[in-house]
Amino acid sequence: MDDFDRFLKTKMQSLELNWSTLTADRKAEQIARVIGVAIGQLIRIHPFRNGNGRVSRLLWAVLLHRLGFSYRFSLLQRPEIFEYEQAMKSAMTGDFSLTIALVLDALGQSVTAPALPLPPS
Repeated sequence: MDDFDRFLKTKMQSLELNWSTLTADRKAEQIARVIGVAIGQLIRIHPFRNGNGRVSRLLWAVLLHRLGFSYRFSLLQRPEIFEYEQAMKSAMTGDFSLTIALVLDALGQSVTAPALPLPPS
């Protein structure tokens, strides 16, 4: 949990500090990377058969809100079962590439890049 906490603090602070210098595409990429890795790490430390999805989507919503997204932002739909299960299995082995891809895909479908909000000051 300490490593998880340090990761989130460091990456979110870095993203917030650099937000105004990032292009819309880089913002989406960085958001996906931070949230995807956070979800993957959470799955590794919360390896329950039921409940991982709800907890990880709650984490996703909280991190988006910290970056200025509304709680109503509709990225929190459960992805297709096969893709989601594959991403969770990969996360359990320490490979977070599929969780990052799920977030990036959701951002691409749900947000037009120029509309990404500024994080709160």
